[in-house]
Amino acid sequence: MNDEIVFNYFFFMTALDFGFSFQPLFYGYVKDGFYEGSKLLWRLGKVRFDDDSNFFTCSSMLTVTGRSVYDWLRVDEPYPRRINLPDVRAFLLRDAAYRLIKDYNGSFKRLVEVCNDLLYGSSKGFIERLSEFKAFRDPLGRKSFLLAKFLSRRGFFNFKDAENLEIPVDGKICRIALRLGLISLDDESMNRLIKGGQFTASEDYAVRCRVRESLKLVSAFSNVDPLVLHDFLDLLGESCCRSSSPVCVAECNLERCELLRFLVNCNGVCPLLPVCESKGSERAIKIRELNVPNTWYY
Repeated sequence: MNDEIVFNYFFFMTALDFGFSFQPLFYGYVKDGFYEGSKLLWRLGKVRFDDDSNFFTCSSMLTVTGRSVYDWLRVDEPYPRRINLPDVRAFLLRDAAYRLIKDYNGSFKRLVEVCNDLLYGSSKGFIERLSEFKAFRDPLGRKSFLLAKFLSRRGFFNFKDAENLEIPVDGKICRIALRLGLISLDDESMNRLIKGGQFTASEDYAVRCRVRESLKLVSAFSNVDPLVLHDFLDLLGESCCRSSSPVCVAECNLERCELLRFLVNCNGVCPLLPVCESKGSERAIKIRELNVPNTWYY
């Protein structure tokens, strides 16, 4: 397999990876099993890659339309489900392809190579270069650090400045941090969150920034790699600290629990229960993701 197309595949798929935490309506069956949200997106991406890897070339992405995204990212079982915001996703793919052609000869691998194994650098590191693409302009770099994680795990990007590594903070991670009591909000903001009220981009930035700083301290004091900590929290948010039915107040489905990769046996109990401020309370159910409209950052 051509490395160039593999690099491009991870680049374009990460650009698409947003909008699943607050309204998780994207789910269904694909060949080998049931998927939902971001996992369904990536499974459909892999199916497309296996069928036609050339789809992930810049020349192909330059002509992608909202309709083609809508037709691609869809499932029919158990009910017809289509990706949300297909026109926005198509726009981000076209912008990413255009800028990749303009600055890196259409090769994301080239972008990685000129970073000299640095996340940040005097001549622009990985995170700084990605911020030039509309899909990756999140001031906290959630998708940029997520992409760094994907590439490093596969040996494609071995960054030398690990001290600059940050946890990719999305709505799910914020929800967990708020339930645990790792950070707190003022009364007005908490009431708005519980009622599903909207937050502005600047308010969202402030909350995610505090979560990121707190988790960096957790990583440092626990001596756990930030990306491993992110793995754990990501799976915790799907298996234990679920959005509408955390296991401290609802039944645990151990058969589908992916968190068991980290744990020998949890006996159906959330591993963070002893340190959680919201455990087993009505508050745990009420604290959900921040409602931030019109964002493609996470």
